[in-house]
Amino acid sequence: MTPLINFDIIYHYKQDKALDIILKEIIEKKSKYNFDKIVGFMLLEVTQPNDIDSCCQTLEIIKQKCRELGVTDFYIVANYPYKQYQKQLEQFNIIYFEAFSYCVYNSYKLKPKNLSTSWNKDADKFLFLNAIPSRLNRIKLLSMYWKKSMLSKCVWSLFRPYSEIIERDCRAFTSDLTDNEYEEFMKIAVRRLDDVPSIDFKMASLTCPTDWTIDKQFYQETNLSVISETFFKNNQPLNDLSEKTWRAIINHHPFIIAGTVGIRKCLESLGFKTFVEYLKYDYDNFENYDQRLSAIVDNTKYFLENCNRYQNQINDDIEHNYQQYLKLIEQNKQTIEYLNINLGVDKTDLDSIFNLPNYIPLTNIDDIKALDDQQVERDKKINNLS
Repeated sequence: MTPLINFDIIYHYKQDKALDIILKEIIEKKSKYNFDKIVGFMLLEVTQPNDIDSCCQTLEIIKQKCRELGVTDFYIVANYPYKQYQKQLEQFNIIYFEAFSYCVYNSYKLKPKNLSTSWNKDADKFLFLNAIPSRLNRIKLLSMYWKKSMLSKCVWSLFRPYSEIIERDCRAFTSDLTDNEYEEFMKIAVRRLDDVPSIDFKMASLTCPTDWTIDKQFYQETNLSVISETFFKNNQPLNDLSEKTWRAIINHHPFIIAGTVGIRKCLESLGFKTFVEYLKYDYDNFENYDQRLSAIVDNTKYFLENCNRYQNQINDDIEHNYQQYLKLIEQNKQTIEYLNINLGVDKTDLDSIFNLPNYIPLTNIDDIKALDDQQVERDKKINNLS
């Protein structure tokens, strides 16, 4: 039986600690039963660009240690956005897997009643779901909608700043507002749309529910999703499509993605429609953050006012996206089957990793704290590069 090893630990811990945990698991399993290959998985957040070299160094050490133990074949199942680092990872046997799309699929398979199966072309509002507030494509974008008097057309959510650091960052991202304006804005900005609790914990990256569904009413009462993706800045991982984007697609919603430069084209490269022909600007190419956000605001207003002119075409694109999503899910299923039949990974092990409604259960409390510490260091590096 080929063991399935958690390489996401590389993202959680510094190199020495990650190596210690991973190698101990491999050695322990090697002492219990014989195998000549291993399959590691990296399915959580994609490593930051300035960390990819360290990640590759760690993987190379693991690979060399495996050879010493008589393990000749070394495979890694990597979340699809790792393709941006294909050149750095070329010395490894990488199997790409669109992890978050499959999590969303598993979520709605468990709760099919939460799924919206059609687009409400007559709705006159847009959906803007947010969690961690201290990001340009969340607090800043919401404040821009507020300044344009567009919140009457918006169904939104935003977590309350839960620490002094988060509060400081929120204020920095809305520095164009006076103190009085900021206080007025924040009184209405914080909003919860459902009963999903936010974890009262430092590490806000894990404030998601146990599954990734959301009440279908929020899609049925709006006609456009503005998606604030995980990453937005130019020195962050590109093309990282999270559950936020896949949830809009499976719920038959057109969308605008507030993400990194090129994220719309990345989605098109996977065969999806991105509704840009029904917008005023192609927002995907603006390197300048304020220009990208302004284009998103203008496009939102334009779509709401003009989508009735293109209802049939938009509906066709929505259905195309849903069918393309199902094809992607089928590819994921084939990958899981390949791991089982061709590489000899036990089906129970595969189900415990790949057939989950999200990947948070993979992370124990020590990993969560380590992830939070690592994120603080990454944020410092990013701020220095900005």
